[in-house]
Amino acid sequence: MESILVIFIDKSNYKSHDYLKLLERKYLVPTQQLTTEIAEVLLMKSQSCENVVLKTNLKLGGFNYEVVPESFAQNVWIAKGKTLIVGYDVAHPGKATRDELMNKIPPVKPSVVGFSFNGAVHSEMFIGDYHYQTPRSEKVEAKVLNTRFKWMLDLFTRNRRVYPESIVITRDGVSDGQYRMAINDELFAIKEACEEFGNRHGRENWKPPVTLIIATKRHNARFTVENKKGKLEQNPKPATIIDTDVVRNDITEFYAQTHHPVKGTAKSTAYQVIADENNMSMDEIQSLMVALSFHHQISGGPVSLPETVYQADEWAKRGKGVWNEYM
Repeated sequence: MESILVIFIDKSNYKSHDYLKLLERKYLVPTQQLTTEIAEVLLMKSQSCENVVLKTNLKLGGFNYEVVPESFAQNVWIAKGKTLIVGYDVAHPGKATRDELMNKIPPVKPSVVGFSFNGAVHSEMFIGDYHYQTPRSEKVEAKVLNTRFKWMLDLFTRNRRVYPESIVITRDGVSDGQYRMAINDELFAIKEACEEFGNRHGRENWKPPVTLIIATKRHNARFTVENKKGKLEQNPKPATIIDTDVVRNDITEFYAQTHHPVKGTAKSTAYQVIADENNMSMDEIQSLMVALSFHHQISGGPVSLPETVYQADEWAKRGKGVWNEYM
């Protein structure tokens, strides 16, 4: 089967990216944008050229590299095809204008939920989409979760020819005061979707165990390493885990420093495990999150977030940009 890809080259100051993605959505043809500034120096900058080629390969349905996790995460790793790993996050419209506030005009632009999961043909490839919901609602609506999780389960089972034995969810954008909401409302809706999907396909009362992990960089913690003279001037090496002394004692929490910042002090990702029906060990969870951070397919190094969260953020931004361009 032939693959079609439209590569659009334009000046960066033309701000045509959102319109291009609107057309991509309308005509269901994958697109890739390249700025003229990058195109003009592409052959002279090997790293830029490599990144463009890696992205092109992905958009044509290819896959760039696989990740081998630590031994702790081998049993739940996506290469085995038995674990569904999902990330989702919510992007909100901009703040209300002064006139909207004064006249008490309700918001019109919706919030956007971005989803990412390992449901493609290749067991390690993450794909995703976005969904619109009520403006400025951090809680993902039950009907959105129900629809989208059934969609993800359908793709996963068709491409794997097996039902997931376990589900691991990485959720971004949730504050301490919203943990109960994430468990009582969102997790409940997800489990309900699983049961309904199972009933529809001849698996009555199908209830795969779910682990729900909050992954966020919305915190003020910073970590540095002392040099031989005792000065704090170095960032922790990628794949560093902090899970003692500075973490909370009322919840399972750890920090993971997985990327190498270009400059300045790195900001580690904080993880809170708020539900764990899979009874995963801390070593399993930590190794899994680190491995997912090395799974960004358009760069040779790790990113600061698990790929599921990173992609979910990008899908939410995409949906927001498409809506703004459409309206």
